Amino acid sequence: MAGNYFINLSDFKVLLEKLLETSQVFAPLKENDRVYYEKISKANLDKIVYDTARPVDPVKSVLYLAREVIAKYFLEEGRKERIPIMILGVKACDAAALLAYDKVMLEGGVEDPVYKDRRSSCFLIGTDCDSIWPTCFCTKVGLKPYPEGNVDLNLSTVEHGFVVDILSPKGQAFFDKFPYYFRKATIEEMADARNERQKTLSLLQISNNDFDYKVPIHETIKGTLNSPEWKNITRFCVECGACNISCPSCTCFMFQDLATSGHYERTRYWDACLKGSYGRVAGGANSRLILSQRYNNRLQCKFDYSFDRLKMYTCTGCGRCIEACPAKIDMRKAIKDLECALAFSAKLE
Repeated sequence: MAGNYFINLSDFKVLLEKLLETSQVFAPLKENDRVYYEKISKANLDKIVYDTARPVDPVKSVLYLAREVIAKYFLEEGRKERIPIMILGVKACDAAALLAYDKVMLEGGVEDPVYKDRRSSCFLIGTDCDSIWPTCFCTKVGLKPYPEGNVDLNLSTVEHGFVVDILSPKGQAFFDKFPYYFRKATIEEMADARNERQKTLSLLQISNNDFDYKVPIHETIKGTLNSPEWKNITRFCVECGACNISCPSCTCFMFQDLATSGHYERTRYWDACLKGSYGRVAGGANSRLILSQRYNNRLQCKFDYSFDRLKMYTCTGCGRCIEACPAKIDMRKAIKDLECALAFSAKLE
């Protein structure tokens, strides 16, 4: 795939304005010192933030809505034409999370038609992380602070514009449609982009110095299933589910059927495996009655089940769960404590 082009900021804004005519565009905007994905219009086009760490909300909030009516019974409603979606500013952690979503929602013989429809009409433009939040730890789960795949184009911020990498056939088709906005990047511009990436990698290393794991995380989780350390980790947890809701790769959901205006609607909501009601079935039985079991299951899902089934961790190191947790549970520290428990157990044996 061709890459290493350059587009200046003013030309990129002109291109975005052109795209707004045919697509819904979402991009990072700053609000009270935090960054969120917002719908872009000509009115707020100049407020897009490019040189930032990942936004507060995950990309899934655009493609897999927190609450969505997916069926209406006894109504003859025609299928609405899908307006193409473009998401700008997709970070490496969210790009990896979407890869997990694609595997869960589109592979294995059963496809989610709502997700498939929205995903197929979506164009993803990634951007490098030029800074980090204190909770970021993507390098600890095998990622880097810049997308290397699962986006169509990637932008690396340099002086006056962006170095552009084309990372998919869809990205190449986009480039071929608008070639006059781009030129070949100079050696100096590509060097600047590499230097900025190295700075961010160094920041991540310093920020995560206390979490130098000696054992692969999936082995730690698998080897400590019955450790009493799980109860210690969750002793302050209030099972609010904020870690699930803020996670870019959590796919759990629930349905609710309601009668409204003479017909029935089926609505899908995000669900949270940390909540006590999640595992409850008819008759009141619950396979995970104890809170520490539910947190155990959450980390197994991210590092053990997913590693076996999808050949990847579905924790992407974005740190949103750490940031959102009112009990200040830090997944990085939890893994380190479990690794210590694993080593202690091995010594006893």
